[in-house]
Amino acid sequence: MKALILALLIGTICFLNGCKDVECEPLPSLDYCERYISCYMTPNALAMREFEDADPMCVNLSFSGDLIRSDEKAYDELSARYGDLSFNGYTQAIPRKAVNDSINRIEVKSVARFDAEHPAGSDVSEFVELQYVSYYDFIESGYGEVDKGELSEWGNLDKYHGLDGAAFHKKALPEIKASDTKLMETDFLLKFNKMPEDSGTYQFELVFHMGEKKICTTVECTF
Repeated sequence: MKALILALLIGTICFLNGCKDVECEPLPSLDYCERYISCYMTPNALAMREFEDADPMCVNLSFSGDLIRSDEKAYDELSARYGDLSFNGYTQAIPRKAVNDSINRIEVKSVARFDAEHPAGSDVSEFVELQYVSYYDFIESGYGEVDKGELSEWGNLDKYHGLDGAAFHKKALPEIKASDTKLMETDFLLKFNKMPEDSGTYQFELVFHMGEKKICTTVECTF
């Protein structure tokens, strides 16, 4: 709803001033939605996302899988499960894909020796945090305001900052619980808070424990 108010306010100012004395920004495109979540994804794979200006300490990732869209019975069932039944408002015309699962645990195994205490094959998840966007807080609160923090914290997730229901979260991997990652967006990142002993390109085997299944992939990170 804040987006609608902002759009109307900017439009009124521009009309009254003829856009001469006010620097007019393009108005956001808005959609009317009965429910906030556009579609749900049942994840079955992971892929790296490449950015030219990416933080070298971060691995940008995205879930892929089967989408459950608004014209499917399963969509109605998930909307009822998560309480997303009565948004009935305008919001930015950006797809809001929520992962239909929660992360119980993430393993990050270094293929090569990381440091003296972590030889090849060691789990180094203690040095990594998960950064992600979730819509759960927004829906759980009855579509109230969520804590967004500073835009500078969002990194390559900043395209979601303008969404009224997007809350930004950071969680150390050893502290993650399934309840933390409900309705997370499909894009997210892993950020290292410690560099390996020697600089270079390292491979890491990722294992995401989600319910009864595991999703695995191997990524590279240059320090």
